[in-house]
Amino acid sequence: MKNNLFITAAFIIFSFIINPPASADVEQATMIVEGMTYPFCIFGIEKKIKSLDEVQDAEANLRSGTVDITFKENAVVSIKRLNKAVDDSGFTPGVLEITASGILEQYKLEDKEFPAIKASGSDQVFLLTGTKDHRQEEYITPEKLKELSEAAASNGGNRTITGHVHQHPGDLPLALSVESFEAGSN
Repeated sequence: MKNNLFITAAFIIFSFIINPPASADVEQATMIVEGMTYPFCIFGIEKKIKSLDEVQDAEANLRSGTVDITFKENAVVSIKRLNKAVDDSGFTPGVLEITASGILEQYKLEDKEFPAIKASGSDQVFLLTGTKDHRQEEYITPEKLKELSEAAASNGGNRTITGHVHQHPGDLPLALSVESFEAGSN
């Protein structure tokens, strides 16, 4: 019995050494918020956004009209919840820019495949687009995907991508425009 416990404990420790737990994959976001005009506005919107389960911290900036949001480890981002929190505060949500780390993959839905990044450590998937205008959806080109893939290969497949996010109707995950990318942390 003691040997079995020792073997199990050794296996768990070895697993953490070989595959350390994932760090936060969607680490931060900046949302433009329309209507913040007074210092008291900052308190209300920060309080409402911080009340969301996935949010660790929120800091509003009256001068820039933005809210910087830090997410909890392994959080799954919900634009609907963020927008509702802003709406409930009496303001108008705008563009959301995030930085996400994860593994490049092909997301399959029915008979179609979409270039995507899957945040390791959570179920968050972002379809990768070449434009931030969701009315003219263009998924990243094969050349851009190849560039991302080659750069990721040198880092165990992990990438960090920054871009604008938007919601799709139906079953598709959130879209993330590829504004910039760099080697992500494993």
